[in-house]
Amino acid sequence: MADPKTITYDEDNTMKTIVLAYSGGLDTSVAIPLLRERYDYDKVITVVADVGQPASEIASASKRAEALADAHYTLDLKKEFVDDYIVPSIKANGLYEGYVLGTALAYATSSDHLLEERAASMSRGRV
Repeated sequence: MADPKTITYDEDNTMKTIVLAYSGGLDTSVAIPLLRERYDYDKVITVVADVGQPASEIASASKRAEALADAHYTLDLKKEFVDDYIVPSIKANGLYEGYVLGTALAYATSSDHLLEERAASMSRGRV
C-alpha cells in the first residue's frame, strides 16, 4: 500500500484523495482525521470489505464510516474471498502459527477493489 506521507494528486491536479480500507475500529477511525490534518488529504474515501464477518459488524463499521468519511462504499467480497484466497490458501496449507491466513488474505481481497477508486493513495489505518 502507498505510504500516506507520499502525497500525490488526482488527475486534475487539485484534490488529494486517499482510499482507506476501513474496519470500523479505533485505528481506522482515528486515521480519517489524521489523513486530513497531518497529511493534507482533501478527500478520504472509506471502503468496508464484507468477507464474511457478522452483519452487525459490517453495519456498525459502515455507519461509522459514513459519518466520518467524505464518501463510503461497502463491498460484498465473500465469494471472491473464499474462491480466490481461502481455498487456494487451504490447499497450499497456508498457515501462520497454526492459523489460517484469514486476515492477511482479506487485506489482499479488499486492496484489489481499493485500486478501482483511482485515488492518489491507499491506506489501511496504521498511518
